[in-house]
Amino acid sequence: MIESCITSMHQKALKLCKRWESVADSGKLINVRPELGSYTADNVCLNVCGYDLNELENDKFHLSETLERAVMIFQKLIYRLPTNLSITYSRYSQTGRELTNKTRVFTETCIQMLRDNLKRKETLKDNNEEHSRNFIDVLVDLKERDNLSEEEAAKLATDVLIAGFDTTSVTTASILVMLAMFPEHQEAVYQEQLKVVGDDPNIIPTWDQLSNMEYLGRVIKEALRLYCPLAVFRTPTKDIDLGEYTLPAGCTLYIKLHCLHKDPRFWSHPNEFYPDHFLSEAIANRPKGCYFPFSAGPRGCPGKLYGTIVMKMLLSTLLRKYKFETDLKYNELKYKYSIQLEISGGYLCRIKHRNKESENVS
Repeated sequence: MIESCITSMHQKALKLCKRWESVADSGKLINVRPELGSYTADNVCLNVCGYDLNELENDKFHLSETLERAVMIFQKLIYRLPTNLSITYSRYSQTGRELTNKTRVFTETCIQMLRDNLKRKETLKDNNEEHSRNFIDVLVDLKERDNLSEEEAAKLATDVLIAGFDTTSVTTASILVMLAMFPEHQEAVYQEQLKVVGDDPNIIPTWDQLSNMEYLGRVIKEALRLYCPLAVFRTPTKDIDLGEYTLPAGCTLYIKLHCLHKDPRFWSHPNEFYPDHFLSEAIANRPKGCYFPFSAGPRGCPGKLYGTIVMKMLLSTLLRKYKFETDLKYNELKYKYSIQLEISGGYLCRIKHRNKESENVS
C-alpha cells in the first residue's frame, strides 16, 4: 500500500517546492514548520484516508494549524495538572474551551472524509469499478458492521491522523534545521541524491532508490534520536525482576526516551548531531533496547515505515532543488515539549536555489 503512494507523495513535495519559490533567494529567514505541517497533513489525508485536503494550495483553511494548536493545548493540560483534574479543568477554562473547539473542527473534517469516501464507494460500486483500499475504507466497514456512529468512526480516524501528522512534520522541520546548521551533512545528503536519483527534483524516486538513500536514512534516525517523543508508557502483564527492584504486574512504567537516547554508554556523541551513530558497525555494538523513537513491540507505532518514506521523499525532492541555511546555533537552541521535543522559537531557515553550474558534483 505504501509503495503505491510514492507518486502522490512526490507531487505534494513539488507543490511545497513551488510554494517556497517566492521566498527562495530572498535572504529572508522563514519558519519552515507550517508548510511542512501542510505537506504532512495533505499526505496523511490523501494516502491514509483517500481525501485530498490540498492544504498546500488552500490559504483559507489549514487543518494542520488546527491540529498543531490542539496538540499543544492538550499537552499543556496534561503536564500542568494532576491527571484527575485535567478533564474537569478542560471543560471550564478558556484553554479547555479552545481545545474543545479545535477538536470539534478536526472531528467534523474527519466526518466529511467518511461521507466523501462513502459516496465514492457507492459511485464506484454503481459503475462496477474497483478502487484501492485505505484506512477510511476500513473505518467505513467497521461503521457498517459494528454500527458505529459517525463521531465514533471520526475519533478513530483522528487518532491515526494525529499520529501520522505531528511526529513526521516536526522531525522533518528538525532535519532541515540540522542540515542548515551543519552544511557538511547537507552536502553529503545531496551528493547521495546525485548518485541515487540525479539532480532533477522532478524525477520520482523509486521504492528501491528510496531504500538506497542510506545517508539520508542515517540523518533521519539521528534526528529522531535527538527529537524523539517525550516518553512512552507501558503496563507489565507480570512481575519483572530487576534484581534490587521488582516491577509489579499492572503498574505504569514511564520510559523517558530522551534520557535513553542520550545515554553516553550507548552513544559516542550523545549531545551532538552525529548521523554516523547509525552506521551498521555502530548499531551492532549497541543493545537493541536503547533506541526506539517509534516505540517498540506489539504496541509500537504502526506508521513507522510510512513516516520514514514520507520524510525521505520530501527531503530528497527539496534538497535536489534547494539549499538550506540558518543563523541558529546548535549549542544555543532552546526547546519545548509537546508530543516530542521541539525547537522553541521556530524552525528558521534561509532557502536558496541550487546553482548546478557551481556545484562540485562527485
